[in-house]
Amino acid sequence: MHTKGVESVRSPVRNLQHFDSAVTHERFVDATVAAFRKEYGIDEQSRTVEEDEDAQSIEYIRDGMAELPSWNWAYGQTPEFSHTINNTFAWGQLTAHIKSKHGVILSCSFEIPASADSTLDQNLTALSKRLEQQKYGFVEDSALGPEVHSGALGEVWEWLRAEMDSRPFT
Repeated sequence: MHTKGVESVRSPVRNLQHFDSAVTHERFVDATVAAFRKEYGIDEQSRTVEEDEDAQSIEYIRDGMAELPSWNWAYGQTPEFSHTINNTFAWGQLTAHIKSKHGVILSCSFEIPASADSTLDQNLTALSKRLEQQKYGFVEDSALGPEVHSGALGEVWEWLRAEMDSRPFT
């Protein structure tokens, strides 16, 4: 996968209590807030906002609460990336090249063996077009047509969907 985003550093995930049994959720939150405040020069005390009617009556808070669980907030700001994946089917090797930006598929192309059935080639071309402008990892079957449920094209779609559902940008 190639992305225009900032390169991630791989790091093992560990439970902090493994290193210090005194670490609690509250202490972790307090340390994180303190580090954030120091980094950004924030002097005012932090406030806890409860999700109640009073908070919901404040438009800014209500809008923020509505935005956070949205697809656009979670995925719509995803950096541009290219994802090249391969799989071997009974009928041959397939390579898919997917380009995505802001969580939306810009293009998808397939490379198949020259010996592959011409109908499969035509169906893959149609699938490529139907995938354009779909949300990466959230493509609805109804957007692709009934032919994606059978035969070699069905196999390709199931594999491709599984690959996209791994959500490499999350």
